[in-house]
Amino acid sequence: MNSDIAINCKNEFSIIVVDDEPLIRDFIYEFLHSEGYTVHIATNIQDALELIEKDTIHLCITDLKMPGGSGKTLIQNIRSKSLQISIIIITAHPDEETVKFADEWSIQSLLVKPFTVKQLKYSVLQSIHAIKFNTDQNQQHSQSDGNTYGLIGESQYIKDLRKKVKLLGNGNFPVLIQGESGTGKEIVAHALHSCSNRNTYPLLTVNCAAIPHHLEEAEFFGYVRGAFTGAHSMKHGIFASADKSTLFLDEIGEMSLQMQAKLLRVLDTGEFKRIGENFPRIVDVRIISATNRDLEVMVKNGTFRQDLYFRLKGAVIETEPLSKHPEDIPSLIRHFNSMYSEKTGTSILTSGALNRLVHYSWPGNVRELRHVVEYLTINCRGLNKINVAAISDVLCLTDDSFNETEITYNEAKES
Repeated sequence: MNSDIAINCKNEFSIIVVDDEPLIRDFIYEFLHSEGYTVHIATNIQDALELIEKDTIHLCITDLKMPGGSGKTLIQNIRSKSLQISIIIITAHPDEETVKFADEWSIQSLLVKPFTVKQLKYSVLQSIHAIKFNTDQNQQHSQSDGNTYGLIGESQYIKDLRKKVKLLGNGNFPVLIQGESGTGKEIVAHALHSCSNRNTYPLLTVNCAAIPHHLEEAEFFGYVRGAFTGAHSMKHGIFASADKSTLFLDEIGEMSLQMQAKLLRVLDTGEFKRIGENFPRIVDVRIISATNRDLEVMVKNGTFRQDLYFRLKGAVIETEPLSKHPEDIPSLIRHFNSMYSEKTGTSILTSGALNRLVHYSWPGNVRELRHVVEYLTINCRGLNKINVAAISDVLCLTDDSFNETEITYNEAKES
C-alpha cells in the first residue's frame, strides 16, 4: 500500500531497508531509527514486497545482490505498480550498467559500500526533499490560481473553458484539444489532469513531432535488453511510465500511420508489448491529445487514420486565438509580468505600455505574449517601470500594424 501525504516530520517518513547482510542492514536500521524515522527491515525480495503492500512506504533502501532475487527485480516491481516510492541503491560495484539502470528506473541515489553515516544521512534527507517537492507540485497543479485551473482571464470564452474542463476533468475518456499554435492547448491539458482523480501522479507530456518515426515504437512501448542491436539495457517506455496517470500527446497529427495503428490498439484494449517481449502488458492511461492541424482533412487525405480520429475525440475542446478574446490580454500580461518580475526585480508596466500590448494583434497568441513579457522584464531589469519606449522596438519588428508614431501625450510623458 502506498499513498501521497505531506511529510512534516521524520516519524511520518517510513523507510524499508532490504539487505541480506546483517551488519549493513542493522547499521542502517540503528542509525535511521535513532534519527527518528519509522524503519522496517527485510532480508529478501518477497518479504520486502509484502511489507510494501501492507504499509505506507516512502523510501526503499535496497542492495542489488541478494539470495532469492535481485534488488533490480524489487525495483522493477515497485515501478511497475506505479508506487510513488523513492529508492536508494546500495552497491559495492557502481559499474556503468548499474548507473544506467539507476537512470532508467529513476533511482534517487547510489550508496557505494563502504559508506559513512553522513553519506547515509544526506541521501535520506535528499529523498525527503524530493518527495516533499513532488507532493507540493501536485498540490499546486490542483490548486493553481484558485479555481481557475491555470486558465487566466475573465472573458466568456475563458469562463466557458473552465466549465468544460471541470465537466470533462474526471472522466477517463480521451479528449482532443484543437487550436492554433500558442493558444494554450498544453495549459488546458494540465487543467484537465489537475481536476481529475489521476492528479496524484504527474502528467506525462510527449511532443509527437519530436520523435523520429523509426523510434516511435521503442519510445512509446519500450524494449527489453538485447531486443535489437544497441539495446544494452531495458527501456521502460512512455506508456508504462504513464500508468495510472494522464498521457498528453501534443502534435498528434505528426505521428506516423504505423504508430497510429498501435496507439489505437492501446486505446481499445489497454494492452501493449515491449519490443522483444512475447506477452502483453496492461496499463491504465488516460489520453489527452492536441493538434493545430485539421485532422478531418488529414483523414480525407489518408495521412491520419479515421478510426483513431473518432477514438481520440471522445470529447473535443477548441482553443481560440488571442485575437478573439483580447479582453483577457491585461490579465495575462499582469500574470506573466508578476511571474518574471519576481526573478528580475522589474516593476509593473505603465498604462501606455499596457495599452500598446493590448492593441497588438498577437499572431503567436498566448505563447508570443508570454515570451514578449519575459523579454521585456529581463531587458528592462533595474527600471522602475516598463514604458512605451521599451516595447516599441520588439513589437515593430514582428507586426506592421503597430505604428510607434501613433502615441498619446500621456504615453509620451511616460516614456
